[in-house]
Amino acid sequence: MRSEIGELTEAFEVGQVGSSTMAHKRNPVNFENTEGMWWKTKNELGKSQDILISGHQRDLVNSSVLRDLPIIPINLQHQLNTLLREKEGKSFLKRIKFDVVRIKKNFEMNAKFIMAEPIYLALQLYGYQGDAHRLVNDTLMPEAKKYDISLMEALENDSINGNEELYEVLGKIPREIRDLLHNPENYTGHAYQKAMEVAIFAEEFIDQMREG
Repeated sequence: MRSEIGELTEAFEVGQVGSSTMAHKRNPVNFENTEGMWWKTKNELGKSQDILISGHQRDLVNSSVLRDLPIIPINLQHQLNTLLREKEGKSFLKRIKFDVVRIKKNFEMNAKFIMAEPIYLALQLYGYQGDAHRLVNDTLMPEAKKYDISLMEALENDSINGNEELYEVLGKIPREIRDLLHNPENYTGHAYQKAMEVAIFAEEFIDQMREG
């Protein structure tokens, strides 16, 4: 949400104050409160771990700490209330806005170089005998920056220009993998499916809590 990134914004309600001194600011108050409560809960859980071991099982050394533990479910409930708070029939999470243009712009700033790791892993996997990490770091990166091309383009240039080992290894990399290395926007793996699994689990859990 920082202005220099600007990919995501929290809904700003009518009458909401941006900042006590800077009227132009749009503080993500709900996310700020939720994260702050997470810090509190994390440290409360730390106290509960500290008292797991007692020198004498019948002592009351940990009783003062135990009296604080009910704050954990209270904090968690507060976080859920924040995330589920509705305005005009929509929960807070559904009112978050994404700046697709800004996301694309930020992504493209480093799109030519972000495939460094999968490129050197692919080279190793398909038989490159040298130091693939050093090849990417010391050879391909400077070339890509100098000519404003992607790492994959630099690799292909080097393989064509007399590097027989690279040419041979590159030919062994399957076409679908090479396509991914050329198009980092498609290099997402199972991220979408995993995100949906988490979202569905969370939604089902919340429904159970409401029914219970």
